[in-house]
Amino acid sequence: MTKTKSKDQPVCGNDSLSVSTDVKAILPDIMVNYLWKLVLCGDWRNYEKQSFVLETGKLSGRSIQKIYHVCDDGNSMDKRRVYGIEPVNCKLQVVNSQGNYQMKLYPGQ
Repeated sequence: MTKTKSKDQPVCGNDSLSVSTDVKAILPDIMVNYLWKLVLCGDWRNYEKQSFVLETGKLSGRSIQKIYHVCDDGNSMDKRRVYGIEPVNCKLQVVNSQGNYQMKLYPGQ
């Protein structure tokens, strides 16, 4: 798997954001940074828990990453599609504890 590099400064360079080693093992940095931008967007940053369901998909014959963003009450907040990375199937959880965020695989995966 080839990791894509971004010219953007990594969001996860922030001391209040941490990523578990199992997430780092399956997602390239550019995808982790993209997810952090979604987590920290607008009022969502105040949610105690956010989840992401990542699924592989196809669009016009190209592999895409489907992203379903879900808040802590189970309601869907956002759906997105990303291409240019190797897509994966997994479920992630982001926990906000007093402004310190941790991204990890959803329990039971």
